[in-house]
Amino acid sequence: NYYDAFVPSLILGKNFSNSLKQTNFATSNFSIIKKKNINRNSLIKNQNMTFMKINSSSNEDYVTILSEEFVSHEKNLKSKLQSLSPTYKKLISLLIFSTSLISGWYFAPSRKPLISAGFSVVSGGAGLFLLKKFNIKNEFAIKKQIIQNINFSLENDNLVNELSKIQKENSLTEIEMKSEICDIYKKFLEILLRNPGTSLDEIKNLTKFKKILNLSSQEIGQCHYDFAQNLYKDYIVMLEREGMSEPNEVINKFFFLSDRIFSLDSAKGYQYESARIRKIFLFLEENVKKNCFDKSVNLYKNFVHESITNLSIKSENLSEICLILSLPISSKNEIHGEFYEQKISEILSSEEKISADGKKNLENLEKLFEISEELAQNYLSKKTEPIVSLELTQIFEKLKKEINEPELIGFLNIIETKTQDLLLSNSSLEKSISSTLNKVLCEQVENSLKFLRGNKKTESVKEVEKILYLKRNFSKLSEKILEKKKFF
Repeated sequence: NYYDAFVPSLILGKNFSNSLKQTNFATSNFSIIKKKNINRNSLIKNQNMTFMKINSSSNEDYVTILSEEFVSHEKNLKSKLQSLSPTYKKLISLLIFSTSLISGWYFAPSRKPLISAGFSVVSGGAGLFLLKKFNIKNEFAIKKQIIQNINFSLENDNLVNELSKIQKENSLTEIEMKSEICDIYKKFLEILLRNPGTSLDEIKNLTKFKKILNLSSQEIGQCHYDFAQNLYKDYIVMLEREGMSEPNEVINKFFFLSDRIFSLDSAKGYQYESARIRKIFLFLEENVKKNCFDKSVNLYKNFVHESITNLSIKSENLSEICLILSLPISSKNEIHGEFYEQKISEILSSEEKISADGKKNLENLEKLFEISEELAQNYLSKKTEPIVSLELTQIFEKLKKEINEPELIGFLNIIETKTQDLLLSNSSLEKSISSTLNKVLCEQVENSLKFLRGNKKTESVKEVEKILYLKRNFSKLSEKILEKKKFF
């Protein structure tokens, strides 16, 4: 089975392990299939998060951080060797010298004692010379060369020529060069995961980084698979030691970023690579997908919120973000509707009507969200009809008695003003009048029947009279409404 094949692992940095342990744990809906019984209601919530803060607006920071990361690894390795006690250093030197001496004696081209001894001495001396001249920096020199050529600001560019040149200069095979490149990609992924928060820029930069390093979808899948294996080691330690039962935000973010980068692959490739990393953590597909979908929705909502006040953002930009997040059109339209309705509520709350400025703001949103006139009217009616219904209810209650012509004109003016203030269409007003009148009539009939059942004939007759007044007065009011062409 390919899933169980041995894959070399990248050792994650110490800083990353600390970040994983100190991050708040999300109350996500992941299900973990384990043989052990785990208390799923216990969550660790450490408020003292420590993670590397990266300014996503400056892509040069990533290049700098990558360089510093490998310099740090270089210093750590060098310091480990230098920190050895003199005794250990002497033992290592003696071991190398002895090995070179013995191998020189054994592989000497002549079996004459003097020649063999001389050859072994030369071999031992060469071994000590090479040990003394050994430079730890060479281990990271190739990675530094690659990183120095990375430039996020260049559009539609990659390092094909530069990588080929570096490969030739260092006499590397194709496999060796790809190994160096993949190490850099995995280090970049580790840096992104140190901040458990997710941004659109991080998705864009990870996609850009894939292109810059000229990595295929298959190579990206292998990088994430390698990374997942090491990430799981830290994760399983926390499961056993700290009793956590849900993945934290670092794990959630890893799956989300993996989902976004895998989406650039074919449908089969996406399914294959996603299944591989899920199998490592034993997560259920439906829960992983839900986590990724929720993150996409939240990121899109944040972007839309910023877009409302940013006049430079157009509807095309929203479509681009939806594509990056693989957000369905139905979800996109639903989110747009929520923001449009929210804007209507804000305007009504502050002004109690749709003013000229409010109308302009709504028109701008209609253009940004590509909302049709009919749909916009539906959203508007949904928010304004309750207000109109309340006003109509008060008017209809007053129609339950004898009224004169001036009073009738006054009611008409109230309806006309409210219709104009709330930008109600004729159909919306007609609907509100019809539903409100039916409601008032039903309540009045119920009151009449209640008195009738209680043998209160006098009160029952009065309630019936109110119904008759209401019908007669409403008929007069309807005639006057019909005279106003702007209503019907």
